[in-house]
Amino acid sequence: MGEPLTLNLRSLRSRYRRLRAAVSAPRLQVQKTVVLRDAQEACKNPIMVMACHRSGTTLLRRILNSHPSIACPPESFFLAHFLDMMRHPQSREGLGSIVGPDAVDTTISAAALQFHEAFRTAQGKPRWADKTPGYVKRWPEIINLVPAGTQWVVILRDPFDVAASIHGRNWFIELYGGRPEAETDLFENTVCYIEDYFGKLADFIATGRAHVLRYEELTTKPEEVLRRLFQHLNEPWEPAVLTPWAGQHNFGIEDPIARGTFAFAPSIGTWRGFLRAQKDILHERLGSRHQQLGYNAL
Repeated sequence: MGEPLTLNLRSLRSRYRRLRAAVSAPRLQVQKTVVLRDAQEACKNPIMVMACHRSGTTLLRRILNSHPSIACPPESFFLAHFLDMMRHPQSREGLGSIVGPDAVDTTISAAALQFHEAFRTAQGKPRWADKTPGYVKRWPEIINLVPAGTQWVVILRDPFDVAASIHGRNWFIELYGGRPEAETDLFENTVCYIEDYFGKLADFIATGRAHVLRYEELTTKPEEVLRRLFQHLNEPWEPAVLTPWAGQHNFGIEDPIARGTFAFAPSIGTWRGFLRAQKDILHERLGSRHQQLGYNAL
């Protein structure tokens, strides 16, 4: 008699814990509709945003997501793993044995982009966009991953201000081939990042693929800048893009401060708060890039 009663009590306790967990769990509903990848034809003209960190990408992604034709989630990150798969010999051979060698790239691409396809379909929008600053360092590979009709947008911010923003948040960014001292010295890490990422971004801009907009202009004269942007994207003007904070946006990996921002709030010239010696280093090591990108700081 004792054993069945004990088992029943355990079962009841287990059910109670499950019920309590279900009732008390935080409710963050990201997706309301589950959509299979083949539910409709894939988007042929997605939008890829290329930019360095702390350049206004979160603001821009919310602007894009506010347009009724564009679904732009927070940073994706996962495309990098599909890029790794594309250049991994054993993975290519293994997949090729299943789909055929000539179909390897298209198969990986379709698999990589199915999540963006599901997201934009669930949102009822014909296009998707991606803004993940980390992809800047792999832009040649990204070009081969996304559709040929992809439209590219660059948001550019003063590299010195980007340095100030990163340094002010105490971010140590993983670098490859940087100076050894960048692993322990925050300012050196920041400068190495600017050298690396802005160099790659400048190379991408030089291809002529992208519509380039500047953070400084976006935050001070948004309507003028955004009208040009959406004209370039062949999308009709939508007033909602001027109040991106008024709409609902999925939460994910992005600047949390954006959730509490309800206006275009420019942050310009913050690099002037660096120490004199730090400013000298910025000018010495980044000055030529600074000027190349159209910035002139004294």
